Amino acid sequence: MDKPIHPYDSPENINNYLKKIKGLKLEKVNYRSLVEDLENKLGMIPFTGISIKKGTELYRARKNPAFNDKMFETINELTIREDSDILSFGRANLPNKAIFYCSLDQLTAAREVTQWQIDDMGTLIKKGVTFPNYNPFTQFMTISKWVTTKDMYFITLTDEESNLGNSMIQYAKSRYHFDSDRYQKSQRLVEVFFKSELEKPIINSQFDYYFSAYYSSKVYSIKQDYVAGLIYNSVAFDLEGYNFAIPRDKLGNLKFVCADFCYTYNSNGKPGFENHKIIVAPSSRATVDQNNRFIWKDVFGK
Repeated sequence: MDKPIHPYDSPENINNYLKKIKGLKLEKVNYRSLVEDLENKLGMIPFTGISIKKGTELYRARKNPAFNDKMFETINELTIREDSDILSFGRANLPNKAIFYCSLDQLTAAREVTQWQIDDMGTLIKKGVTFPNYNPFTQFMTISKWVTTKDMYFITLTDEESNLGNSMIQYAKSRYHFDSDRYQKSQRLVEVFFKSELEKPIINSQFDYYFSAYYSSKVYSIKQDYVAGLIYNSVAFDLEGYNFAIPRDKLGNLKFVCADFCYTYNSNGKPGFENHKIIVAPSSRATVDQNNRFIWKDVFGK
């Protein structure tokens, strides 16, 4: 039996298809039908990865209750949420699939929680935060620090053009007919498309996450044990920071270090803070006892 022609053999068709789905009104599209169409038209999703070394520090932020400086009491309040609590699509998650979101540094983690990427006051109004006397630029939050206990491999989408290795070419050719040059042109088109979806700056509803959530779900389905999750540029930090999305079954390679109770100020280059987008000022730090309950201490030793 003749081998089928791979969809990537036609960059023109791939480009036209990506333009078509980019223009969809996603709030009117059934997600399962969209996934079926993606699988049929693309056939496969390209992956590139990088290794994060053992001992790398990662940071995860969580807002403390509004207008309340009460500190969290247990580590369970800061780690991955229950699947049943996840009701909508996120940038790197499907509904009912909790993901451990974290960042490479404290500032990125803080920006992710406050989501100031468009306009401070405008974003808050859009989210319904209109309390009187509320300062939209300040926030109490807790930022926990975690460390990798082994090398971890993360899938990413880069700005650099990638080339398939000979082994991958030969594997694909064992199943499909295609021209290698056309295949790689198609691959790059698909990479650019999903990267733009992961970095989509304006989100009007959960439906705008359809494509990025789909891509991340494909990453999490990779069977190799060494693949730990997804790394992508932080939209909230104007693409200057890095976020990680780690599924529940890969969290065994992370160890909790401590948690800081912080006052944050989204300065965004305001007078006196020209070189800072956000200020993070810890006031208390917690370690855990044998029951995973926090032991808080003033960082200034008071």
